[in-house]
Amino acid sequence: MPSRWLRKSSGSFGRRPKNPRPKPTYPIEHEGLLVALSVDVDTERGVLTTKMAAHLLGVSDARVRQMICSGQLAAKKQGRDNYVYLSSVK
Repeated sequence: MPSRWLRKSSGSFGRRPKNPRPKPTYPIEHEGLLVALSVDVDTERGVLTTKMAAHLLGVSDARVRQMICSGQLAAKKQGRDNYVYLSSVK
């Protein structure tokens, strides 16, 4: 014989819930779409990774590292990574 909790729950499949769902909290013109934003904190601080700088300059990562070593780009080293100052790229 099934236990009491199984008998209660077995008959509720396919039925509407007793409590109605809450109304959405977003404006109706958004139609429930979720918008996600991504902000690069380093860019906000005025520094770029070598990969980001390479993309902006249209060169390879290796070329950006060469430019840092030759003094063409101002950068700081943090651990094993180089961060190029945004002002030196522009």
